[in-house]
Amino acid sequence: MLSGSFEGTHGYRNNSYYKATDFTSKFDYDLFPSLALRFSSGYNRSSYGLPGPLTEAQMQQFSRRYSLYGDDHANNLDYYFDLGAGTKSLPVGNLDLDISYRKKAVNTLFLTSYGGYNPIYKNNINTIGFTPKYTLDNDVFKLKNKFITGADIYQSQFVSNNYSNADVLQNYSHINKTSMGLYLQDELSPLDKLALTGGWRWEQARYTFNYHDFSGYNGDIDSKIIPDKQAFSAGATYNYMEDSSLFFNVNQNFRFPATDEYYSVWGTPPVNINLKPQTSKNIEFGLRHSFNRDIKFDVSFYRMNVENELYYNPMTFANENYAKTIHQGVEVSFNAKLFKRFGLFGNYAYTKASFEGGIYDQKIVPMVPSNKASLGFMFILPKDITLNILGNFVGNRYFINDQANNFSKLNGYVTMGANISYTFKDFSITGAMNNIFDQMYSEYGVCNSTTGAKNYYPSPGRSFNLKASYSF
Repeated sequence: MLSGSFEGTHGYRNNSYYKATDFTSKFDYDLFPSLALRFSSGYNRSSYGLPGPLTEAQMQQFSRRYSLYGDDHANNLDYYFDLGAGTKSLPVGNLDLDISYRKKAVNTLFLTSYGGYNPIYKNNINTIGFTPKYTLDNDVFKLKNKFITGADIYQSQFVSNNYSNADVLQNYSHINKTSMGLYLQDELSPLDKLALTGGWRWEQARYTFNYHDFSGYNGDIDSKIIPDKQAFSAGATYNYMEDSSLFFNVNQNFRFPATDEYYSVWGTPPVNINLKPQTSKNIEFGLRHSFNRDIKFDVSFYRMNVENELYYNPMTFANENYAKTIHQGVEVSFNAKLFKRFGLFGNYAYTKASFEGGIYDQKIVPMVPSNKASLGFMFILPKDITLNILGNFVGNRYFINDQANNFSKLNGYVTMGANISYTFKDFSITGAMNNIFDQMYSEYGVCNSTTGAKNYYPSPGRSFNLKASYSF
């Protein structure tokens, strides 16, 4: 498989352009009936503008499309290679071995913002991975059973160099991460309609930090940390009828910060060695039900107790940890083909995300809406022309940095979109209109936690696009 694409847009706002070239490949070859080789790769090169936020006064004085930072931009290069081999259909189980390499380079140029102070940042991340996996899909005591175990071994090197306008190195940050994760999972079916799953994972990461500021403004950092965490999961699924089931899951998981999450361009200093791994304890249960082949309904309830939730603090310009948060809610979705040429689909999510303990106890976590919903209609017109109409609703939410909930919320919004497509043999064409009623809204907003001054990132108004494709 070979795939290539090019995308380019001027963007909705000034200096919000985006240009990207992508290439992917995949190669599979059965060397023997029981042994397969595989190779995949990907390449992306992109450049994009950084228009920055706007206050309400600036939007009124200029326009929603205005940019304070007309020259800020970034260039990105990202590519990877993955080579693997695996056995197939062996009675003693199958082994997969994969090695991978990925390189990501991002050059960010803040030529307008912050007075052009130390404006050029060149970041590189190189990652090597080795991921062996063993799978045994055999019955145990005549019960259907599938067992998986393996390891994830990665070594990442992050390097960030900061240059002045005169191309003189101002400071550098080196962050290395070596991690090893071991895991196992088993799925057992004691009854034809019942499946039980259980899993465990352990991971240890070793980070080394080296930072130096040639101006002496920030002190040197030469340190290391070695965190390790465990995760558990258990669940059950009961298929009480065809394409319908009850399910229950409980788990404890974690996430180590990526190497570049320890680094923030405008942090003081840019490297935050106090960043902790995020952990959570989760429970979820629900129902997936098919009334018939054309009408389906899903509902699930969940609760997540999160410690050290990772987030970006715009006041310190650094990634930090919330102490404790609770995320709980319900999600509902349905898909119904009511008539031969008409269908209806939609979803709704209620979420309550709040802090637990500390000075923000029971306060709502910023930028998490309590209500989100979508509703769509599908029409099959003559000549097999398909028309879809979709509405989206996002409720209001507190601005980023308003953990105390002291100020007014960022307004919610409703948008409508539609697309129509026609397919004839191997040729297809699709036209779409987004934000039909040209709603003026912002998906993202930041405020000052002391003064309440607000900054917005305006979202695009009405737009159109046309797509044609031919398969052979």
